Amino acid sequence: FATLIEKIFTKSNQEAIKRHKATTPLPSMRDLKIVFNRADVDKSNSIDEYEFVDLYLAVKDGHVKGLWNKTVYTFYVKPHQLMKFGDDEFHPETDWQDLFFDLLFFGGVYQTGKFVVSAIIAHDENTLQGFIWALAIFTTLAQQWLMKILLA
Repeated sequence: FATLIEKIFTKSNQEAIKRHKATTPLPSMRDLKIVFNRADVDKSNSIDEYEFVDLYLAVKDGHVKGLWNKTVYTFYVKPHQLMKFGDDEFHPETDWQDLFFDLLFFGGVYQTGKFVVSAIIAHDENTLQGFIWALAIFTTLAQQWLMKILLA
């Protein structure tokens, strides 16, 4: 059961990387045991096709926490291994539009940095106003870049 779930997560994470989406860490063995015990309705110590389909539907409906439906998002997620040694390599696909818009965002952040430097060098009554403008521009750029990444 754990091997099958690991294969499902690995394939899902490979697809997520290709689409520039967030990956999902593999559940702990404790969580897998809890899910296994829930799915093994007839207590045969194995999960047959019907029990697995019922488990899959329960996960998709949000009745089982800890597999695909993460509801709590944290600032930091512990790193996890995406590939095992010997697996076929996969590379995220990028096209010219992604590279072009990344270049535009980089240029915007660079110009914002120059704006901050000029506000520091001027060191007059407009310095605070310069920082506020730079913060507003950077926040807008960062928000647009995140929306591009998350909705791509």
